[in-house]
Amino acid sequence: MFIAGILLFLLGAAALFWYWRKEGGFARTHLDDTEIQEPECLAPAIAGIMAMSAPLPSWHHAQSALYHLANQGILRVRELEETVLWRPDQADYLLEIVQVPEQLSEHEQGVLAMLFPEGYTRGASLKASQLKRAYSKQYRYFADALLHELEEKGFLDRRRQYVRGHFGLICVCSLILALIGCMIGLTVGSTEGIGSVVHLAFGLLGISAIAFFMRLLYSTLSPRGRRQSQRCREFANSLLTAMKKDTGPETFVQYFPYAAGFGWLAAWVYAFQQREALNAPDWYQPRTSGDAPRSFAAMLLMWNSIFTRSNGGDLRKSN
Repeated sequence: MFIAGILLFLLGAAALFWYWRKEGGFARTHLDDTEIQEPECLAPAIAGIMAMSAPLPSWHHAQSALYHLANQGILRVRELEETVLWRPDQADYLLEIVQVPEQLSEHEQGVLAMLFPEGYTRGASLKASQLKRAYSKQYRYFADALLHELEEKGFLDRRRQYVRGHFGLICVCSLILALIGCMIGLTVGSTEGIGSVVHLAFGLLGISAIAFFMRLLYSTLSPRGRRQSQRCREFANSLLTAMKKDTGPETFVQYFPYAAGFGWLAAWVYAFQQREALNAPDWYQPRTSGDAPRSFAAMLLMWNSIFTRSNGGDLRKSN
């Protein structure tokens, strides 16, 4: 029955590979150099998620949306005298709503609803030490709004979303059947029966693993989305180049929301900190005015570390 397990695995892998090719799993969109340009009219959160092979909203995108709202004069951040309870050496910060314009994008409404579920009105505030709890409890407000906005812009393909879901379903079902087979083989039957069932179970386990990686790599972006994704990735690469060059404080302040959305805000802060090219935007209010750049950098690093301990994420595999 060992051969039967191998055959089951090979047949399942072949079927998955056929389905992958049939549904455009190797879809690529190539742009001429003349087409590559900064993604115009894309907010940092959208540019960040579009640079991923499989759009999945995260804290990187949520914080970039917050910074973008602050740059529009909707939010402000004030450094407090009190410190974070679990980090006595780290100051806490107060996030306040200054104004609520009538026109907000869907993901901007989502991130405000996530942090202020009882209503995002003028004067509403939230401490930075409460951001993790608010994000964990109301994550769907932001994630659903961001994905729906991508779909409305024509960046996501509904059918490809279904196909990606199929790979996930195959992965889960094969894994469950494999576990059931192993349990049956180890608890009942003769030695020969045990080997037969376990071999088939391992074949199903291999199919589950292949389906898992196919789901991970399968892009849900539409052709238009893949073109925009490549532009976003080219823009991200240009920011990485600017980060390594002798660029000044203006570049730091102008593009840090995008660095947050791309997942390497900490690396952005450290690079400009090393050459003393930090600055703070007008919406940030430190305890000591002369200490604004250093205080603002500390705030960015604190917020960035809420859900990650890394110094910055890598760009995802291109579509």
